[in-house]
Amino acid sequence: LEWLQAQRNDLSDAAVQLQPAVRAALAATGGQMSGSGSAVFKICDDAASAKETAAKLAAAHPEWWVKPCRVNS
Repeated sequence: LEWLQAQRNDLSDAAVQLQPAVRAALAATGGQMSGSGSAVFKICDDAASAKETAAKLAAAHPEWWVKPCRVNS
């Protein structure tokens, strides 16, 4: 997790300038952008936290597709 948080995405600045929705998603989640901004994600400590975070985001932004998922390492 620390490794991922230390990474950067070289396309972030361009994506948030071109698509304000990317900036909004990053601000709402405190997460990170994948690739060229097709998705924003946040890694949670456990499944319950992920489900709670997803429910809050979906309620606050019904126009977004929000889905908790598990990433196997």
